[in-house]
Amino acid sequence: MTSINPHLLICGMLVNFLLIRLAAYFLPDEFYFSFTAFLFDNETLVRPVALAGKLAIPTVAAFVVVAFLAYRRSLERGILGRKSRVQEVLSEQAALSMSFAAMLVAVIMAWPYVILWDLLIDPIHAQHRLVYLLAYIAYFIAAAFFALAGANTAVALFRARHDEDTPPLTLAHLRDHPIIKPLWDALSGVAAASLAAFLGTQAG
Repeated sequence: MTSINPHLLICGMLVNFLLIRLAAYFLPDEFYFSFTAFLFDNETLVRPVALAGKLAIPTVAAFVVVAFLAYRRSLERGILGRKSRVQEVLSEQAALSMSFAAMLVAVIMAWPYVILWDLLIDPIHAQHRLVYLLAYIAYFIAAAFFALAGANTAVALFRARHDEDTPPLTLAHLRDHPIIKPLWDALSGVAAASLAAFLGTQAG
């Protein structure tokens, strides 16, 4: 049964926070995403690059964590004759846990601006509060979908390498191939991110 693993959730959040801090440290200001700048700064921020970079973080974080789990599982193959705990987490909990981790991190990073809008935002933008909140919700959803894409990509690569029942990546088997799921996740993330970007242009 699909569920959230609390240890994996915390691990995913920590990796996301770490990558966010590294991005803030190394990326130039015009390429670093903050939602206030994205919504209201039309001069210096390169919006498409900044948003793409921000959404790459949950994707990479989820891929790295789940790929590590897959590696752990690969070490167990041939040793354990039954389904292991790592395999259970990998197949039933990893993707959802990474998705929620990415969404929670996005909410935590946005929380001060959502709650303290009147104190932190220039009064000239007061009329854009609803648009701002809708854009942030779209961004939360995009982060969750991109994390799903990263996690499911790691699972798909693991299955393609170790699962003998995985169909070949051909046109005839394309519909059933495990790589299709992360592609749909990524497309859903792109749709949500596009909505966030559109709302940002309306508010900016």
